[in-house]
Amino acid sequence: MTMLLTTGRTPETRRGGVPGPRRVSEAATVVHGMDLEQTSGGIMVLTGEPDAGRTAAWCARVSALHADGHRAIVCDVRGLSGCASAVVQALARIALTARRSGCRCVLVGADDRLLILLELTGLNELFDTAAPEG
Repeated sequence: MTMLLTTGRTPETRRGGVPGPRRVSEAATVVHGMDLEQTSGGIMVLTGEPDAGRTAAWCARVSALHADGHRAIVCDVRGLSGCASAVVQALARIALTARRSGCRCVLVGADDRLLILLELTGLNELFDTAAPEG
């Protein structure tokens, strides 16, 4: 079973709306009412230390997954390492690319530190997040 963490915001919620991450455990594959299994979400496993080359390749992969018909991009971030600012910058670029392509971006395996960084920078609103339970 997977525990999902969502930003608590829907596309209709304005910036001053529902705050912070909230836990949702009703279904393992549903984020903001979107069933990831039925939307054929493309999966990307992000590993290593983000740099300009890797980030560009990850963004190109998002575009390719969208071109293949995926409406949700699932990014497994458990393997990311390195400077927190580089990770946040890479994730922001991936989210921007997904949004421009018309995709939703879901982070899987984000630890508490990364979730806090995303919240502090306001970037948590760009992602739905899912983390394994336990």
